[in-house]
Amino acid sequence: MKQKILIVDDDETNVAILEELLEEQYVLATASSGQQCLEKIDRFKPDLVLLDILMSGMDGYETCRRIKSDPQSETTHIILISAKTSIESRLKGYEVGADDYIAKPFDGDELLAKIKVQLRLREALMNLTSMHAQVSLQNTKLEELVYQRTAEVVETRDLVVFALAKLTESRDPETGEHLERICAYSQILTEQLAKEGPYTHQINEQFLEDIHRSSPLHDIGKVGIPDAILLKPGRLSASEFEIMK
Repeated sequence: MKQKILIVDDDETNVAILEELLEEQYVLATASSGQQCLEKIDRFKPDLVLLDILMSGMDGYETCRRIKSDPQSETTHIILISAKTSIESRLKGYEVGADDYIAKPFDGDELLAKIKVQLRLREALMNLTSMHAQVSLQNTKLEELVYQRTAEVVETRDLVVFALAKLTESRDPETGEHLERICAYSQILTEQLAKEGPYTHQINEQFLEDIHRSSPLHDIGKVGIPDAILLKPGRLSASEFEIMK
């Protein structure tokens, strides 16, 4: 598919020269003023604009600045064409966003070379932009997947903690309410320590959550105690007490 070039010049002779030079290689459109250029860019969507500086009304500098300041057209490359040859004129062109500058009278081969360079640069930049968008999309999907997997791991962990706590409760009928009390006491004490005392800088929301989730497991060791010892109604012997410890 041929790339598109918009020629902007209020001199019909200059436009005709450029059309003859470019019509076999590119799809062309023309504009005779800066305002007409801005209107045609929205419809024609050129890859490159060849923009004369000295035009009545809005000159090439202002037209270039407006093209580059519009998010819809800022990626359009612009070559300024002018009889002005001073370094100041060139620098002003680059300041308003021009990608290149060629002075009149120009050599046709040089202009064609500049056009090809700018079109290759634009294509490369568009490809990079597309790749960046794809990478950003993949990163977003990856972040969502990590968040989902993390949530699943946390849910599984909570289920395991709950199951272990219920297992402990099943070994000792009195443990159930005890677990609830320890969980509540741990939460209250930790919240108080977070407000005042030497540990305020160490206790954050994650620490509070970890305490709340893990406190039911403080009696998990009872799971491994034989029933004869765990449920013994009387005083434990020295050997039984060692096992209980």
